[in-house]
Amino acid sequence: MSPMNEVNTFFGLDLLSSRAMLDAPAVIYGIANSCASAMPGADNGAYFLRNLSKAYCWQAKETRIVDISQPFTDIYGAFDGGNITGYDQCELSKNIAMAIEKLSNSTVPILVGGDHAITYPALDAVKKRVKGPLKLIVFDHHLDVQYWSNYRDPLYNTNVMSYAHDLLGSGNIVHIGVDPLQALPAGTEFDFICNLKDMGHQIPYNSPAISNHIEIQEIVGYSGSIYISIDVDVLHEKEMRTTGYPSNQGISLNNLLSLIDLLSKTNNIVGCDIVEFCADKLDRSSITLADAGRATRILLNLLFAISRQSSSTSEPKQTNKQT
Repeated sequence: MSPMNEVNTFFGLDLLSSRAMLDAPAVIYGIANSCASAMPGADNGAYFLRNLSKAYCWQAKETRIVDISQPFTDIYGAFDGGNITGYDQCELSKNIAMAIEKLSNSTVPILVGGDHAITYPALDAVKKRVKGPLKLIVFDHHLDVQYWSNYRDPLYNTNVMSYAHDLLGSGNIVHIGVDPLQALPAGTEFDFICNLKDMGHQIPYNSPAISNHIEIQEIVGYSGSIYISIDVDVLHEKEMRTTGYPSNQGISLNNLLSLIDLLSKTNNIVGCDIVEFCADKLDRSSITLADAGRATRILLNLLFAISRQSSSTSEPKQTNKQT
């Protein structure tokens, strides 16, 4: 089986330069590592999304991608920052932090690929750049919280949100699309529920709030700084099987894209990631390529959302809040 043609950058964007660090609305970093996961293949997420982005840029040497469903916007000005890796989780986390610290405070870092543990070092680096509170919006079928011991185990993709809770404090994490049914060790139920309430809000995939934009807005808040983390297994397995733990229940791609648009119109995205797309690098099955195309569409939606907020930074956010 022949390998996919290599694509130099996401969507044909220019590579990051010293000048771009000063004024780019967004920079995409590929994470070519999955050292905090027991499942193989997440280190290839950026590879697949870069290649599938050809669908939006193959017809011309230079391409401009516009969103005809919104007031005229495109992703011009964003850059590809190349890949970040490391021989272990400690080095990977350090390299993620260093990459984000080099960016100007107005540039939004987007991390693509890897396992969910990458969210913590990225969130930590972004928090240092943000004035005031920071909320983490997590689209994930799983809670990724630690409840199996009284001490914090090393950072892993299964306990990353407990680390995020330690970092952000009470009430600043919103889980969207999680499984409402959780299996727990006997005797831990009360502490588990108390811990979740202290984290913030959990909105299961079967909650009416998923389709109620007013309720979602009220939960997330208005005019704040948000970091969006998307584990692709938040989607139903009909739309995302190429992940470590596909979900036989989940939200739809269209619902996810509409929620990203909603949150970006009422808050400021200051960082984001797309994680847990898992496939062998030589996998060319129709399912894997279709799933990679959907993950690429999520990335493009984030880019457009950030581009729109970048072009309107001088204008107040429209809250659409009902009184």
